[in-house]
Amino acid sequence: MAEDKTDNIEWLRSRGIEVETPDDRKKQENLLSSLKSLQVGDAETTSFSYVYIAADDSVPLQLETAVLPKSLNTGDQLPLLLKEKFSQGSVDETALRKTAEKHFVGNMTAAPELAKKLTPQAIAGQGGSVEVFKLGEEVNLYLDAVGALKQLPRNNRATAFASKCGFGEVPFFGDMYIGRVVKNKNSDFSLSDADSSAPWLKDSLVYNLNRQAKENNQPFGSTGMDSEEISTIGGTEDNYSWAQTPEDIEISVPLPTKATKGRDCSVKISRRAVCISIKGGSDLELKPLFADIRPDESTWSVSDGHLVITLEKSREGLVWSAVS
Repeated sequence: MAEDKTDNIEWLRSRGIEVETPDDRKKQENLLSSLKSLQVGDAETTSFSYVYIAADDSVPLQLETAVLPKSLNTGDQLPLLLKEKFSQGSVDETALRKTAEKHFVGNMTAAPELAKKLTPQAIAGQGGSVEVFKLGEEVNLYLDAVGALKQLPRNNRATAFASKCGFGEVPFFGDMYIGRVVKNKNSDFSLSDADSSAPWLKDSLVYNLNRQAKENNQPFGSTGMDSEEISTIGGTEDNYSWAQTPEDIEISVPLPTKATKGRDCSVKISRRAVCISIKGGSDLELKPLFADIRPDESTWSVSDGHLVITLEKSREGLVWSAVS
């Protein structure tokens, strides 16, 4: 029986399926048990915060704190710390079978064998399993790797975070966590960071769109942006609207009246700022700009009741998520 179990583990691992042995789990359990006694401020420890996102929208976001010995302060430790959080619930056998068959499409001789070895009981025996979804350069979502197979409810707030980062409507299931990793170490992620207007969301959108544009123009999610949408992303602000191409940014400012002429407008363009003054209207300063421009190649004109400013990007092809 022991040889059969070892053979099963090696069979699953050879097919890319992560499997932990009882010895692996025992080591992790002992480590986690020792961590539970640590408190913020203990000698030779470090701590960081992260945020809990319940699948139930009525449950407020909650700040949580992890305390680690300094010897563990390398790499992302949240997958280990959150493993126990995702150990509850059972996998639906029918959903698991269908997923196994779909995964091995084109190799149906392997699927029946997988179905025998990859059972709800086998998965439950592994304890929790954590999947890391990279939202941006430094921010990750942490979810139950088999949440969909457990038929957990949708997590709409997690989906909203992914959408703001350029992934489209990615379906997530069950309770989740969000945290930050900076220079290969866990760093604080606060409740204010979980606000819908937090700066990291804009940074992550640009990071993902530029990465997406380099990777054969393939969208990240099933409803992610394609290359044409990326190149023309723009928006409407309080006093102006804007659009872009890979080469330039176009800003359109409505004039006070159709009688306003070019001589009534003053536009000063520098490398990282645009300052606008319109007779009879409000002054507008856009600074610092999202990225450098070429002032000598940028122009402005009056057309159809609007002041139209065209800024030439210094870095052609860079996607701007905002003007400033």
